[in-house]
Formats: sequence, structure tokens, C-alpha cells
Amino acid sequence: MKKLVMVSSSSGDWEGLYVDGVLFSEGHSLSSREVLSAAGIKLEEKNAAEGWLEEQGCLPTKLKDVKFE
Repeated sequence: MKKLVMVSSSSGDWEGLYVDGVLFSEGHSLSSREVLSAAGIKLEEKNAAEGWLEEQGCLPTKLKDVKFE
């Protein structure tokens, strides 16, 4: 089974979806929560550090490289 992790900024203005530790999709608003919830898939959610994410300009390809709050 694949591991899914939703990463968002503390303001909720930026989101990214990682599948098995690799960035799958990112944007200001993703509907993946509703889709995954409807499919009965439990999603782990984490908040990236807001200032760090603003400095980066985008989420890194690897989840392990994300700086969390």
C-alpha cells in the first residue's frame, strides 16, 4: 500500500501531496482530502514551516527535505 502525506503551510494557503515520499501534486488548494476521505484512505497531515516554505518558493521533491514547524 502506498503512503500518502499531505503537507500544508500553517495558514493553509499552500498544499502538497506526497506519495511514498515523492511530491505528487501541489498548489494553493487541493481537493485530495475529500477524494481520499471518500475512498476511505487515512491521510497523515503535517504543517511545513511557513517562513521556510515562502523562502523555498515550492515544496521539495522528497518529503524528508521538508522543514516542519
